[in-house]
Amino acid sequence: MNAFHKLCNWYFSKKALPYWCILLIDCASVYLSGLIVFYIQHGGLTLAQRFWPLTLGLLLCLGVYMVSFILFHTFKGVIRYSSFVDLHRVVYSTLAATVGVCLLHQVQVHAGLTDFILIPRFDSALLLFIVATMLMWGVRVIVKSMHDMSRGDSSIRNVFVYGCMQGGIALAKSIR
Repeated sequence: MNAFHKLCNWYFSKKALPYWCILLIDCASVYLSGLIVFYIQHGGLTLAQRFWPLTLGLLLCLGVYMVSFILFHTFKGVIRYSSFVDLHRVVYSTLAATVGVCLLHQVQVHAGLTDFILIPRFDSALLLFIVATMLMWGVRVIVKSMHDMSRGDSSIRNVFVYGCMQGGIALAKSIR
């Protein structure tokens, strides 16, 4: 248990996870989601046969996603303090990137590159949006939960906050 606390203390320290690491985690989530979506739609044999064109297409899509992540600042702040605002940012950025991927697919089709590059069609891009968003949300929620669990202290006392709407919520967050 002591090793777990040491790992948590290192990981949740201020300098353990820079912004570019969060951007890389998000990019890895999108790439993994693309592989999962392709596997669901076409099966493992087709995935193995078309792996490199699919990877090239997903890397091109990652360019669109990275631009969207930068525009919407999905890696802004520290991941262990994620809130609903951060989750909204993730949805908006992946939705904008999905539109960009659909446009990129149209460019691919009109340029005649369908044999060399596999960029997701509309239905695949929509599934990619859903799976990538859920995966990025999951990572953020798990990290936040681990942070809250690892920082728990036996000397902390429970407090009842009586209030309604934004005032009570603000007070509870401020105490926390």
